[in-house]
Amino acid sequence: MIDQPTPKRAKSKPRPVLLALVILYQIVIFAAPFFPFDSLAHSLLTYAPPQLLAIPLAIFAIISLVRSFKRGHTKLQLLTLVLIALSIPFLYSYHLPLSKPEGQPDLRVLTVNILFTNREVPDLVTYIQAEKIDLIFLQENEGGPESPANYIHTKLPHFHLFKDGSTAILSRWPLSETKSIPQKSLPHRRILTARVNAPTPFRAGTLHWSVPQISQGLDRFAASVPKQIADFDQTLPIFENESLPLVFGGDFNNPPRHHHTRILSQKFTNAFTAVGSGPGLTYSSETPLVRIDHFYSNSKLTPLSCSPGPSFGSDHLSLRADFTFNTSAK
Repeated sequence: MIDQPTPKRAKSKPRPVLLALVILYQIVIFAAPFFPFDSLAHSLLTYAPPQLLAIPLAIFAIISLVRSFKRGHTKLQLLTLVLIALSIPFLYSYHLPLSKPEGQPDLRVLTVNILFTNREVPDLVTYIQAEKIDLIFLQENEGGPESPANYIHTKLPHFHLFKDGSTAILSRWPLSETKSIPQKSLPHRRILTARVNAPTPFRAGTLHWSVPQISQGLDRFAASVPKQIADFDQTLPIFENESLPLVFGGDFNNPPRHHHTRILSQKFTNAFTAVGSGPGLTYSSETPLVRIDHFYSNSKLTPLSCSPGPSFGSDHLSLRADFTFNTSAK
C-alpha cells in the first residue's frame, strides 16, 4: 500500500475582528466630546479618567500580542497595536507646546481647592512668599473667621482679601468693584469677581462648580448633570465681554474633553492648554487622574507657564500660572 501525502492545510486568512473592535471603541471615545452635552453618555465618557478608558485598549493590545505569537498574523496585529499606541496621548490630553511666549511674568496666580476641613495652612503661606505669588484663588474656604483665607491674611496682612461663601480672592494689590454671585446650582457657593488695582488694572474671578459623582450611583450622577450645565450657563456671560485684562480660575470639576471646558477654551485661553506640559492632572492629590482645575484669560493677558503645584494638605493639587499683559490687544 502506498502512503498518500497528507494535504497541507490552507492558511486561514486573518480576520480583522480585533482591529474592528479597536476602531469602533476609538470612534466612541473620541466622538464622545461631540455627543449632546446634556446627555448621560457625554458626561460619562468625558468624565471618565484616561486610565479607565485605556483599560479596554490595554486588553486589546494583550490579545493582539498573543495572537501575533500564536498565529503569525504580524501585519494585522502590528496595525492594531499602532492604532492603540497612537490613541493614548489623545486620551491623556498630553501637552507638549511647540512654543511658549517669552518674557518676565507680570502676574503670578495660584488657585487651590483648599479642602473644607483645613484651617491653618502655613505651607501655603510659605509658598506664596517664596514664589512671590500676586493673586490667590481659594475654593472650599470654610471656617468663617478661622478659614484658610483669614489665616493667610493674618500672616500676610499686606494682601487684600475678598471672600464670601466658600470662595476667596487674595491680592497683592487693592480690590474694588467686588461682586459675589450665588451659583444657581448650589446657592451657598459664590462666583467672586473683583477689579484688581495693580499698576495695570485687571479683572479677577474665582468659582467652584458642582460635580457629577459616579461613586454616588448612576441616578445621582445623571441628576447632577443639569446642575453643572447651570454653572456653565451662568459663568460664561459673567466674564465673556470683560474690557479689562481678565483672569479667572478655580475648581471647575470639569475635564478637558467635556463640552463646558472645550467651549470656555474657545472663548478664552486655557492657560494649561496653551503653555502647560504633560497631562496636567490635578485631582486627586494622592493619585492624580483628571484635570479639573483651570485658569482662563482673555486676549489682554498671555499665559507664560502653567503647571500643577503642591496640595497643601488638600485632595486637589494646586494650579499655578504666570501671565504677562498684552498691551497691544484690543
